[in-house]
Amino acid sequence: AFFDAPGAASAGQGAHVIEIPWALSLYRREEAILDLGMVFQEPWYQEALYSLGVAQIFALDLTPGSEDWPCLTQPQLPFSTGQFSWVSCLSQFPGLAAYQGEAWAMAELYRLIRPGGTLLLSMPLDRGGYSQSQWLRLITQQPWEIRSLRYFHHLEGWLECFPDTRGAQGLACAALLHP
Repeated sequence: AFFDAPGAASAGQGAHVIEIPWALSLYRREEAILDLGMVFQEPWYQEALYSLGVAQIFALDLTPGSEDWPCLTQPQLPFSTGQFSWVSCLSQFPGLAAYQGEAWAMAELYRLIRPGGTLLLSMPLDRGGYSQSQWLRLITQQPWEIRSLRYFHHLEGWLECFPDTRGAQGLACAALLHP
């Protein structure tokens, strides 16, 4: 299973040890994909996508002051409506939302994905950031069809868990289909 990735049971591993294998497990031969925040991903993620047959990877660096910063302050991201059948935003949504707000970010993600396309969105859940109720509100702002919703908790390593409505710390991962 994807969550049996090397190092997943190590106490010191970050969320990418879960997010990247999860994203790769859902890949279905899309030719051109958009990855938001790829500059922060592990190098083997991009290599794995190319080995799975991706022809083109488009990416935006969400680092404040990056070369991509000017396009993040425009009314729309510099891509056509429905240009992608796959968009991944792995733990980078707060950075995207920082430019023009959560509603704008979710609307832009929805705009960029063609009908039948998939958004892979993951978000750290903790008491200092997003709660599970905020996460659920976020992913239901647009009329997505939820294909997969998984939760992981970090306690001496990453473990898959059930949602904890009391505000558990961990990671939420959603595969959202554009109807």
